Amino acid sequence: MVAMFLKNKSLSWATLFLAIQSWLADPLIRDPSDDSQPAVFKIIFAVIAIATSSMDLFMPNMGPGARAPPAPAGIVDTAVEAVTTAVETATGAATN
Repeated sequence: MVAMFLKNKSLSWATLFLAIQSWLADPLIRDPSDDSQPAVFKIIFAVIAIATSSMDLFMPNMGPGARAPPAPAGIVDTAVEAVTTAVETATGAATN
């Protein structure tokens, strides 16, 4: 449950592996009178934790703070000039 709220991927994967280990060892250590949560539910919660922590891969945040900062104008102008010069050189050489 903590991995879902913290969105910690490594903690959610560790939770899944521990849940699977608990499910495999469940018949060996389970007391017949024990009415606690079944180990399968722990695996389901661990899968939900992985899905929650990996949600930004499938639905990225598109809010106003999520955009990349604008590139400095000098870099853009230099790139435009270089591309323009290359195109003019290529088309001038092709026509001659």
